[in-house]
Amino acid sequence: MAVTIADLEYGNRTPSEFIAASIISSGVVSRFSLYDGVKDKQQIPIFAGSLTWGTDVCVFDPQSVASIDEKEFTATNYKWAFKNCKTALQQSYRGMMLKKGMNNAETMDSQFKDWVFDYFAKLAGQYVGNLAWTAIMTEIGTDASVNKGTSADLINSTDPEAVLAVLQKVYLEITEDMYISHFQPNGALTDSPEGLAFILPFEVYHTAHTALVQNMSWSDRMDLEEGKKPLAYMGIPVLLEPELAADKIIVGPLDNFVTVVDDIADVKAIQTKYIEELSSDYLWGQMCIGFGYKKSDLIVEYTLT
Repeated sequence: MAVTIADLEYGNRTPSEFIAASIISSGVVSRFSLYDGVKDKQQIPIFAGSLTWGTDVCVFDPQSVASIDEKEFTATNYKWAFKNCKTALQQSYRGMMLKKGMNNAETMDSQFKDWVFDYFAKLAGQYVGNLAWTAIMTEIGTDASVNKGTSADLINSTDPEAVLAVLQKVYLEITEDMYISHFQPNGALTDSPEGLAFILPFEVYHTAHTALVQNMSWSDRMDLEEGKKPLAYMGIPVLLEPELAADKIIVGPLDNFVTVVDDIADVKAIQTKYIEELSSDYLWGQMCIGFGYKKSDLIVEYTLT
């Protein structure tokens, strides 16, 4: 036995993977594995292997195997545009404020431009998060290999004890491989470099925060509130994802989730141009981006019914 390679059509296989340091301003999307330079599609390799042992040391019997599978990820184009029209400003904001005699038109325009730039950058980040979890949850919904569980009880998002009971149920859905890769009990080693994380919607995270800090020492709680330590349950970090549906909880290693982009600069940048003939600023952003995950068996999806 030797190496087996999945029979897939050739695609863009540029080896430009790195862990995203910052693709949006908040959320767990920034911790996904990131593949840059994807113009349309990319085949991402997924490696596996197993050892087969023999008993005769004089016989070379190569029955151990390594396999290379691939999964295709697609990047889609998105754009937005905004026109900062001076006529509109004169008739509303600028015209009203200048009548009070305490403002300068040029200063006001500059302040408004700065606000628009920062505000749309944040909105773009939120949109990226929404795209990510819409794509991931759609794929999970049709993927029979994902570990799925449901709660028979309605979760009371205002009851800390109820939330902890649900987190316990979700924790018990974690597979043996996921558990060992995170905790490495008794020195057990795996090939998974990243630990697990609970990914919670705001409705669950908000109450879980209250429940999990109740028995903390003052110093541990301060470290948590100052961002020095993540919120955690049973040794697994608990992360907030506002774009996740209120009835879903996800557990998995974050580097198992994937972001593909044409150019990382597109995701971070907002472009501006001033058109003198129209006395207007044009602002726009664009990106070619896509999301998914590598291995189904490293994900737990828990539905709150």
